[in-house]
Amino acid sequence: MLQRKKPLTRKTALRAKKPLGAKKPWRVQAAPDIRDASDEAARKLWPLLASRPGPPFSQYVRLGPYVADFYCAATKLVILLESQDDPARQDWFAAQGYRVLGFAAADLNLDTVRDSLAEAFTLRVIKS
Repeated sequence: MLQRKKPLTRKTALRAKKPLGAKKPWRVQAAPDIRDASDEAARKLWPLLASRPGPPFSQYVRLGPYVADFYCAATKLVILLESQDDPARQDWFAAQGYRVLGFAAADLNLDTVRDSLAEAFTLRVIKS
């Protein structure tokens, strides 16, 4: 029978992972007042997106050089908050084939978002 020379214990402690609420480096670059309004709007919008039936959404997904505030991979739907502040970001997503819904974070109306999502997820029948 073989014997181990070293015991199976760890001398150094394992490093703790980052907390879930840690700031993402690409979100720090925005101006503080814009970022705070966008984050507050995202906190209001996330329960609506997470509880709805259908394909799931992910939050803060990096796609190419930009970050989508919310992204549904099954339908290639991108939701951008404060989209009017960065039209290049919205144009890039549209050029890559993503469907883009943009909302102003300052005056986010959940009923408007709900109606826009219902319209985006309805199937359009094309008669041939």
